[in-house]
Formats: sequence, C-alpha cells, structure tokens
Amino acid sequence: MGEAHIREREAFISQSPFFFKDSLRNNITLENQDISDQMIDSILKRCNLYDKIMSLPGQLNYQMNEKGNNFSEGEKQRIALVRAIVKNPDLIIMDEVTANLDRELSQQINQMIERQFEHKTIIRITHSPDPDSQYWTETTISNIDSNVSKEE
Repeated sequence: MGEAHIREREAFISQSPFFFKDSLRNNITLENQDISDQMIDSILKRCNLYDKIMSLPGQLNYQMNEKGNNFSEGEKQRIALVRAIVKNPDLIIMDEVTANLDRELSQQINQMIERQFEHKTIIRITHSPDPDSQYWTETTISNIDSNVSKEE
C-alpha cells in the first residue's frame, strides 16, 4: 500500500483550512466530477451552511478568494468539513474543527460528525473536548526520542 493510496483514504481538516481562488464547488470537490450538487447540498445542510451558500451570487459557483477570506473562520472550517465528508475517507484528522463556532453550533457539528463517521477512524485535536460525547477519551501522545508513547 503506497502513500498515494493512503492519502486517498484520509482527510485532514486544519484549524486554518486552505482554499484556492476558484468556485466554492471546486474547493469542495477538488474538481472530482463524480460528486453531485445534490450530494454537496445534502452535506451543506448537515453542516448548517446550505442557506448561506444558496444566498450567495452564483451559489456553488461563487468565487472564493484565495485562502477563503470572503468567508468567516467558522464558515471556512465548515466548508473544509464538507470537503472531507464528500471525500468519504476511512481516516479523518480534525485540528480544532469547531474552534471558531459558538457552543450550540459546535455541538450540532460534533453530533453530525459522530453520525457521519460512525464506522470511520477519527482523530480530533482539540483544547475544548466534548465530555458528553460517547466517543471522547482523553489521550496524550508525545514524541520522545523518536519513540511515540501514549499516556492515559
């Protein structure tokens, strides 16, 4: 199994996601023509972005600025989450994916993530854990002399 195969099966959502100066659609699908607008719309609804995107001129054809600066930080994180969901990865790594959302929306997004990726491997990097989550366990991983250790 090569690195390319592994990269196809994983998704990483950064605290500061990267976007291209291109349409919202292409930033979500990364130009994968197999992803339908209906699929995108469904996921936008689950990420509480559908109404916002449908209000934009051109909707999914709306042009994002480089780095997505024409969206709020919370919207950019949710757009990156939509991108990860349409990819349907086996492994999803999320770095502070709800850091820029209010508590209520953060809880909704976390519940959606748990449902969406129920049978997937999720690694969450966060300073604000959700102790109500049935999947939450507190683990510290540190790199000491090139040996990875797990402390619980």
